Amino acid sequence: MFLENSYEPKDTPVHKLNPLIKFLVFLSIIFLLFLRITLLTQLVLIGFVWVVVKYSDSQEFVTKQALPAYGFLICFLLTVNFFFMKSPGFWTSNVLSTYYDILGSKTYQKLEGDIVHHGWYWGGEILGGDSSVKLGDTAACIEREIGWNKMHDCGNHGAIKTALTAVTQSPKWRIMPINVGGQTKYVAFLPAWYTVSSFQIMNAFSLANKIILVIILSAIFTMTSPLTSFTYALEDLFRPLSILRLPTKLMALTVSIALRFVPSLITESFRIIRAQASRGIDYKNGRLTDKINALRSLFIPIFVISFIKSDELAAAMTARGYRPQENRTSFRAYKTENWELLVMGACMFVITILYYLFFNKYYLSSFGNAEMLISIAR
Repeated sequence: MFLENSYEPKDTPVHKLNPLIKFLVFLSIIFLLFLRITLLTQLVLIGFVWVVVKYSDSQEFVTKQALPAYGFLICFLLTVNFFFMKSPGFWTSNVLSTYYDILGSKTYQKLEGDIVHHGWYWGGEILGGDSSVKLGDTAACIEREIGWNKMHDCGNHGAIKTALTAVTQSPKWRIMPINVGGQTKYVAFLPAWYTVSSFQIMNAFSLANKIILVIILSAIFTMTSPLTSFTYALEDLFRPLSILRLPTKLMALTVSIALRFVPSLITESFRIIRAQASRGIDYKNGRLTDKINALRSLFIPIFVISFIKSDELAAAMTARGYRPQENRTSFRAYKTENWELLVMGACMFVITILYYLFFNKYYLSSFGNAEMLISIAR
């Protein structure tokens, strides 16, 4: 990710921004993307990233590399979901009663019973039908409805383990757990080989959006931040740990040196591959086991080279008088200007609102079932 030759010196606001501010905003967005965020949050993040792309002059990277990668990701994830995610996506009305619509146009009241909703699908069958989905307290109840184990008592919670074992042995009906007011209940779906559902499509787009946003943000961070500024950001980030008497400067230096070695080791690995290929080792043809055995001969030289380079670096640092125990000054002081604080405040304000919407279960009903399929459905 952090390669030395990826930095592009330009005169843009993002390049001038304090590296610590860039790193904090970057981490805040990455942590948010790991959550099961709604479609509204994803659209806000896409707009935010587009503003960053514009003010970092990275449009060429997005159009030539990120967008083709995004198209490949969508096709790949749609293919994977077609084969392995045979479900229309289920959720219940009582679960919706714990969520809040931002526009307030649709509210759900907690009901005595529980109505199961599902997304659009083509091919397959839901136990109980589309309008009255059968909801079981345990997997044994669903097994009994299907007819696998008619002797099972639906009230016997100890039968769940046996029931789930039977589920794994059946290639047809799929029993799926869903969340009902903090409790786990079960529904069943009989997929066809050609089953296509909105649950598959929306999850593919959601995951592709998250992956491509991580790629774009990582690329922009490396293209606008030299390695020295990244080391400075790490030192400032680790500074609170100095209260615990931890060597924060050494920790930051270790991380930055490790990242500096990545492009060098990649270059050396390509040289070794070409040298060994000239000696008759084939990395491209043959069976998978043959390719793995060929790669084994690559690990030992890389391991040796990494030790040699680390010794050379240690000798060079010692020759230049580097002493990790002493307080060191910096050639360049990264001062924080007022406009940088304003940018950080605006970014953190938007990110804080997005975290608030996630943890307080807000969604936008204008998107219909799309929000449910991404953030609630199982």
